[in-house]
Amino acid sequence: MHDARRRPRLGYLLAAVAAAMFAVNGSIAKLLIEDGVTPAHLSQLRVTVAFVMLGGALVLVDTRRLDVSFTAINYFDTDSDVPYIVAVNLYEGEQTHELAEIREALQLPDHVPLITCDARDRNSVAAALTTAVTHTMRGAGALVAR
Repeated sequence: MHDARRRPRLGYLLAAVAAAMFAVNGSIAKLLIEDGVTPAHLSQLRVTVAFVMLGGALVLVDTRRLDVSFTAINYFDTDSDVPYIVAVNLYEGEQTHELAEIREALQLPDHVPLITCDARDRNSVAAALTTAVTHTMRGAGALVAR
């Protein structure tokens, strides 16, 4: 269900942060390029920093090896305040297990989104990342509203 309430404080906060980041970005980029950082590396750095600042994570699960997923999920559940989602990787575009079965097998809390994603499909990955960012922003909105 979509929450359509307005959150002006969150909007003002995000606008202020975006303006500050925009103001600093050009100057730092110029200095880095003058010091020999390639534009491609700079772009990669920007994406990495942006994701870290958003503070969200996406855990990609292989249903053939659920045991290796427990470490990451346990970390985010017990040792971290980072919001996360879990994406079940599809193979050959097929979903081999129901999401409810996977949630139960992983002992995944109800508040953690569980979606499917084909890691080989750019659009599917983009949708999964969008879900991760949306989930993170909803968490940030709850913090700002307090």
